[in-house]
Amino acid sequence: MISNLQNFIFESNLSRSKLLSYSSTLTNLKKFRISVYRNHSFELIENTIKPFFDYAGISAEFIYSDYDDSLSFLNLDQSSDLLILWIDATRYQNINFNKFIIDRIEYLTKIYSKKILIITFESNLNINNNSVVVYNLDKIKNILHDTYLDLRLEKFSGTKLSAKALIEISRDLGLNYIPSILLPNIKALVFDLDNTLYKGVLGEDKADGIELTQAHKLLQEYIVELSKQGFFICLASKNEEQDVIEMLKIRKDFPLQLEHITKYYISWQEKSKAVSEIIKFLNIGIDSVLFIDDNVGEIISMINTHPSIKYIIAKNNADITLNVLKNYPGMLKLNIKDEDKLRSKDAQANKERELLQKTLSK
Repeated sequence: MISNLQNFIFESNLSRSKLLSYSSTLTNLKKFRISVYRNHSFELIENTIKPFFDYAGISAEFIYSDYDDSLSFLNLDQSSDLLILWIDATRYQNINFNKFIIDRIEYLTKIYSKKILIITFESNLNINNNSVVVYNLDKIKNILHDTYLDLRLEKFSGTKLSAKALIEISRDLGLNYIPSILLPNIKALVFDLDNTLYKGVLGEDKADGIELTQAHKLLQEYIVELSKQGFFICLASKNEEQDVIEMLKIRKDFPLQLEHITKYYISWQEKSKAVSEIIKFLNIGIDSVLFIDDNVGEIISMINTHPSIKYIIAKNNADITLNVLKNYPGMLKLNIKDEDKLRSKDAQANKERELLQKTLSK
């Protein structure tokens, strides 16, 4: 069942034992080689990252350095697709660690041409280099508080980080950071309406009868934020077009308004046709589109027509849908540029120009 992996990752109370017992049946994953240069253990993250990589469509071979506090980068595999620096900063007591690491990064970028993901324990780095992505462990520390560390098991695990922390890091790297470095980003999101962006069915409940739950409101607010980041926000819904337009005009409590929507196709035709029209209009590939619908049948139909489309199965509890969307592989933009923010508005302007041209005589 296509929903099994999404349910496992986002709706289960994931434990280390569950992650270790996970068995993959997926094929056609994109294969990468990831080098790990470290001075404390990374293996426990590798052991639990497989389900998250599967969800991202990634298969990875990890190549490890010896434990090396000097960061000499001897025997570095320069053919790898990504280099992770996994450094315990507490091992550097008598030096200026930030200056040391910046010097070593400067040297590293001269001998290694691919992206570098640096993760330091107990240090906040600010490195101004387009080749380097810095992952700050404070986000995990702020979630776990007292369960962030496990010094009692350090001599067995090879790291001061707790099992819970390692799972959270594994999740974040596997779903967000590593896919955003290795894979193309999502460009367009295509949303269903009924029981996806609100609770209810527009054709039956009418505009004033559908319910904007608190969870659906938060979901819509996040979609608006995504539009500001430069994502194309589109709609594909089996409804009457005029009903949808009227709903978006009437429901002022909806954070998502017509001004945030780049393109919509509202009809009773197959949604796969709507998506075909959307990618043609946006001039993007189908593999950069994320389709969100609560109907599994619609998703299966979409996959049959567009096998490489990305998808999320929307849930009755929109909190789950929002969590999946926030952590969907390819959604994390490591750098948001001004042209990204203007892209959606430019597409909307093109649409208005096309409509205007149709109304003018030669």
